[in-house]
Amino acid sequence: FMKYCYIVQAEFEGETVFVYEDCNPLTNKVVPVLNCQGVVLNTGENSIGLGNIENKTIIWKGNNFVCTVDF
Repeated sequence: FMKYCYIVQAEFEGETVFVYEDCNPLTNKVVPVLNCQGVVLNTGENSIGLGNIENKTIIWKGNNFVCTVDF
């Protein structure tokens, strides 16, 4: 399933964040958003809309990556 996975570096409210995403058509999951210290920012109490994350760049993708990513 790693062919669906990728990590994005981006900005949220002026802070660098990292987003673990995947495009697996068989899953429905919460996409974790972490800050530079590794703290998950979108917990049950804090909701971060992925539309509020800007300046996205893929910094890692799995072998045989099959996603079509359009930022």
